[in-house]
Amino acid sequence: MRTGSLSEYAAHAGVSPAYVTKLKRQGRIVLVKQDGREQVNFDATDRLVANTADLARARNGGNAKPDRDPFAAAPDEPAGAATSAGGGGGAAGVDAVFRKAQAQERVFSAKKAELEFKRLSGELLEKAGVERTVFNMFRLLRDHAFQAPQRAAVRVMTMSDPREIENVISEELRKAFDGWDEKMAERLAAKGGA
Repeated sequence: MRTGSLSEYAAHAGVSPAYVTKLKRQGRIVLVKQDGREQVNFDATDRLVANTADLARARNGGNAKPDRDPFAAAPDEPAGAATSAGGGGGAAGVDAVFRKAQAQERVFSAKKAELEFKRLSGELLEKAGVERTVFNMFRLLRDHAFQAPQRAAVRVMTMSDPREIENVISEELRKAFDGWDEKMAERLAAKGGA
C-alpha cells in the first residue's frame, strides 16, 4: 500500500493539487492514519476515483497526461487483490457495474429529455387528456344520436308507408351525425388555434 500527502498524490496521479483538494471535498480520497498523520492511500484512491468518474468528462481535462493512465491498476498489485466494498467482484467488477449503471442513467435521461421535447413541440399528448377528449366526443355523439328518435317520432306518427318512415328516420340520423360532425370541427378548430 503506497501512501503519501495530497501533493504527492497529485504528482502520482498526474493532476493538479487543486483537483486533489476538490476530490477530497467530494469524499473521493481514501485517507489512512500513519504515524498520527492522515495520508492518502494511492491505490485505493485510484480505484475510487476511477469507479466514480463521470464518463462524460473522464480523462479529457487539459492536465491529463496522455502517456499515463493515473487510475489504472498499480503494477505491483497482484491480480484480484482489490475487492469492492460489497466484498466480491474486485475493482474491475465494481467499475464495470458502475459504468453500466451510469450509461443506463444517461440513456434514461436522454429519452426523458426527448419525450419532454416532443410533448412541448406538440408531437406527444398526455394520455389523460386524450382519453377525456375521446370520452367527451363520444358522449356528444351519443347525445345527438338519442335526439334523432324523438324528432323522427313526431314526424312518423301519422305515416303508414314503411319506406317513408325509414326515410324520415334516416334523415334524422343523418342530421344527428352531421350536427356532431360540425360540433367536432368547431372544437378541433378551437383547440388547434389555442
